[in-house]
Amino acid sequence: MGTRGIEVQHKWFPFAGDTLVWGANVDQKFSEGPSIGGKHTHDLPGVFLDNTYDVTDQISLNAGLRCDKHPNTDYTVSNRLSLLYSPHERHNFRLTWGNSYRNPDFVENYYSRISPYGEGKYLHVFGQEDNDPEKADTWELGYYGQVSETCILSINLFYSYLDDFIYFIQEGDPYFDETRNGVIIPYPYTNIGDAKQYGAEVEVNLPHPPGVEWGRPLCFTPTREGKKPPGPSPLGGHNPPEIWEQGPIFRGHNLTNGVFPPRWPRGPLKKK
Repeated sequence: MGTRGIEVQHKWFPFAGDTLVWGANVDQKFSEGPSIGGKHTHDLPGVFLDNTYDVTDQISLNAGLRCDKHPNTDYTVSNRLSLLYSPHERHNFRLTWGNSYRNPDFVENYYSRISPYGEGKYLHVFGQEDNDPEKADTWELGYYGQVSETCILSINLFYSYLDDFIYFIQEGDPYFDETRNGVIIPYPYTNIGDAKQYGAEVEVNLPHPPGVEWGRPLCFTPTREGKKPPGPSPLGGHNPPEIWEQGPIFRGHNLTNGVFPPRWPRGPLKKK
């Protein structure tokens, strides 16, 4: 699995205190393996606008809009609105609301595997090309600052409401397969409902050794579901909470790590 791409952008200052960045990108994601039926490639073009207006020396407003095209889900549009506050040159705060999305990955589109599931039974877990993208409305509160001469700290608190969550569940009637002399139970990856996510991310950057930067991101993401998938889980039991509620499932929906990068009034801080 891999990604390659190209991006072009242009910065324009239409009037005093306003900065408009617009551009386009084309990414190509690819993956290959027997479990997904060979090699697949997705060409993903997109266009975007990002505008920041300085209300005062300490307060700015930022708005972003982008449109992307996926070969299986067609067009998706994302947006973001942020209030930026810089009480000090080294300390910045950000309040953000936005809509983001996550397109189905190669497994959720193309995976296919039949495995034994007890005597005379088999599970068929498979992807579907007609799955809709997951969508999320997200609120974020962030801090980014230089807390000492050698330490840069980033904190991000977020809450997301997720729609069209993708997971594999039993759907469709079991059927008898003569080649295996057993019953096949279908378990497709499909859009099953909604969920809620909230959490915090903390990243500390320190120089070590001199001239080399390193950072360690920490993430705490408890997740609460809005609707659990019905029926038994192929992992055993009845869809255990530790499978459904794990935070990393939703990582693509946090605006900081998803379709929009974070925006701050000033660029990366420089150590003096």
